This record gives sequence, structure tokens and C-alpha cells, in this order.
Amino acid sequence: MLRVTLDEYRIRPENIEVRAGRVHLQVSNAGRLTHNLAIETFNPKAGEEPRLYGRTNTLQPGAHGTEQAPITLRPGKYRLTCTIGNHDDLGQFGELKVIG
Repeated sequence: MLRVTLDEYRIRPENIEVRAGRVHLQVSNAGRLTHNLAIETFNPKAGEEPRLYGRTNTLQPGAHGTEQAPITLRPGKYRLTCTIGNHDDLGQFGELKVIG
């Protein structure tokens, strides 16, 4: 279980490590704005859009949510981000390290 709290332009914890395989998201929005959580390619090649591995629905302030579908991840690094507006540009991102 991957438990994450979203706030204005922060993901807590910011750096997370989990074992490879099926990952279940449990996300809480502690902020005053709507947020979501997406798991994407950590460092896409120049000119490429990041690959989306999973995402929660948009969460209203105080709401809790889970992923839209089960997520299976292989070992490697992934980027956690809020895909709403420019929240990522404002610092709402983190790193997910998946170990074998």
C-alpha cells in the first residue's frame, strides 16, 4: 500500500520506496485546492511525453481516493506528480523507487 498526502504543491512523503509488483495507492488531499496523484516515467527522453502508469481521480479538499485501476510496477524510478494545472511546475512532485 502506497499512502500519500497531497497539499498545496507538495506530495508527502516526497521520496518513497516500495517493492516491485502490484502497488495500491491510498491518497488524501489535505489541501484547499483540488489535486490528484499520477505515477509517470521518471525521466522521459527529450521530446517524449511521460508514460502514465496510473492516476487517481481529482480529489476535492479533504477527500480520499485510490488509483483508477490496479498498477503493476517493475523495478526502477518513477515520478509522482499532480497533473492538475501547473501544480507540477509549482513543486508538487516526488520520486517513487521500486525495488526488486
